[in-house]
Amino acid sequence: MLQGDAKREYMRDYMRKKRAGLPTKQPTKPWQPTKRMRDQVRYWFRTGAPASHRQIIEKLKPKDEDEALYRYKAHLDERKNTTPPPSEPLRCSFCNQPAAKGRGLVSRGGGSPLICAACAKDALALLAKRRRRTSRP
Repeated sequence: MLQGDAKREYMRDYMRKKRAGLPTKQPTKPWQPTKRMRDQVRYWFRTGAPASHRQIIEKLKPKDEDEALYRYKAHLDERKNTTPPPSEPLRCSFCNQPAAKGRGLVSRGGGSPLICAACAKDALALLAKRRRRTSRP
């Protein structure tokens, strides 16, 4: 962050440009495709694109590589801006009831099964019953 004289000079220059109606920030560079994108489009022209990307090179010839690159960019931008479908609520792995305010789910982590408090209480009762049976001689 600028301080002191450097900040004062920057702000003077900024305000001078603003009052004159000039742009106050650097113009953005035009979009340039990455090397990977160019290689990918060239590969598709040689071998054919997968079904999900076929519309990118559809009705184009290899000399129309720039048009294919702009189509590929539009495809990637569209895919980036779409929101994923909402995920289903978490459910108890034993009774299949969804999590709710009064029904919290417990997990050991790492993708282990989820269990609600009611099922956990029932499981503890079953384990205690089994222990009593096996501990008797």
